[in-house]
Amino acid sequence: MQAFRPVEAPSGRLVRLGLVLDPRNAASQTMRIAQMAERAGLRSLWVNDRLVTADGSERMEAWTMLSVAAMFTKSIRVGAMFTASLRAPQSLAAMVCSMDTVVDGRLEMGVATGWYGPEHTGLGITFPEASKRIAQMGVFAEVLSTLSRGDSLFDGGAKLGVLSPQAGGPPLTMEVRGERQLDIALRLADNILLPSSPLSEIHSMIEAARAACERVDRDPESLGFAVQLPVSVGRTNAESDVRVEIDDLLAQMNARVTGMQGDLEHCQDIMIELAHLGIGEVRCVLPHVPDIDDVIAQLSATVVGTTDVLKPGSPRSEAPPPPPGWGGPPKPSKDSISTPG
Repeated sequence: MQAFRPVEAPSGRLVRLGLVLDPRNAASQTMRIAQMAERAGLRSLWVNDRLVTADGSERMEAWTMLSVAAMFTKSIRVGAMFTASLRAPQSLAAMVCSMDTVVDGRLEMGVATGWYGPEHTGLGITFPEASKRIAQMGVFAEVLSTLSRGDSLFDGGAKLGVLSPQAGGPPLTMEVRGERQLDIALRLADNILLPSSPLSEIHSMIEAARAACERVDRDPESLGFAVQLPVSVGRTNAESDVRVEIDDLLAQMNARVTGMQGDLEHCQDIMIELAHLGIGEVRCVLPHVPDIDDVIAQLSATVVGTTDVLKPGSPRSEAPPPPPGWGGPPKPSKDSISTPG
């Protein structure tokens, strides 16, 4: 029987806090943000697999961006949500295992269905109807996970020439947006990734997944839950709102309804609720703003604590101190300071 590895909150934290890297950034900025996230205590970095964007602007390719983040960090977990229709799972499994040896077993992998038609048709890739894409995702995930844990696809089949240093290969997360995807994920995945949704809908999806575990004779405790959310945390609601307004793409995600937008206390309230619902990892899509270091610092404070102590209405963490010079007049130079006559 497969030994599943559900994602869990680290000691002293509400959830495992992750960051979805922004493909609009140059390699040097991706490196800087990855290192910043690691120093701030975030536990995972993720990239989403897209080749073509709706607005036609330039983006860094996902595997390349993941490689940059992985090579310039030391302890943080790194992972990618691969779109099944855009990759060959056999060659991808070899890439995954090879990279995992380089980064000392820090790699995780994910599989998504792919929903953006123009991305496929514009590149000459067939974009079938949803049921066929979901079936394709299942085949892709099974090939990828089988090869990456060191097994062959069939009796007498070839095995990869490189093995992941992780027993069972890198953990697998599968995107779940409906019942058919859930059925596949319960058979193959360590974790499921839920879409950005209001808390009540996230609760319903988790309850449905746990009930489905019972029907297929899988221990519900063996299934981990992750969610990807648009996040803008600020010292005040106004600061949070401005950061969203700066980034048109984040504004379109409606973070007030389906994510976290507001001051530190409000965002930590949401983290507490997510943790009590059973979410093990929150992957944050942050605003594309110049003061991203301050955003990450405040974000890290929202997960401090445990569900044993923090419940709705309980005291919250204090915001970290602002960066030097934040919001105040510049300090006078020594030359400008006059001495009494």
